[in-house]
Amino acid sequence: DYYDIIRTDKNPWVMIGDVSGHGVESGLIMMMAQTSIRTIISKNSGEKPSQVLVELNKVIKENIALLKVDRYMTITAISLFPDSLYYAGSHQDIIVYRNATKTIESFPTYGTWVGMLDDIEMYLQNHSIPLQSGDLVLLFTDGITELNYRENEMYGEERLKESLIKYSHLSGREIIEKIVQDSLS
Repeated sequence: DYYDIIRTDKNPWVMIGDVSGHGVESGLIMMMAQTSIRTIISKNSGEKPSQVLVELNKVIKENIALLKVDRYMTITAISLFPDSLYYAGSHQDIIVYRNATKTIESFPTYGTWVGMLDDIEMYLQNHSIPLQSGDLVLLFTDGITELNYRENEMYGEERLKESLIKYSHLSGREIIEKIVQDSLS
């Protein structure tokens, strides 16, 4: 699983994804992705999320060919603004807790895996999620939703949403700690 927070002069970025497979090769691809993303964003932090992923795909596709492995990456690139987030790419849904209504909204992510095709631009679109004061955004990987929960049952996305509502009054760090505690109990 991969995540990164990148601060720039214009706006912060959040990247979240997952490399297929396990082991050294998957770890190498993750490190290549992280380095490439940071380089792409540092050259132009005002880039659209879809363009960051198009550039990333070129690098990862070439490196996967050099490694001669079948590994790919799901990834969502998110550019944060004071009243919205702007995103592209395919990973897990983005969950938003709406403070005004005390409800949850899920926003699907769209696209294709990075490193699979020579050009992914036609599969990517930029999407926007408006945010208001007190809203919470929860990004996650299958590391939490696929955890073995009671009696060989997965923790799942629904429990994750319920936990976010239950702990929405806490700080971000406390919410994560409580979700982890719930998932392991």
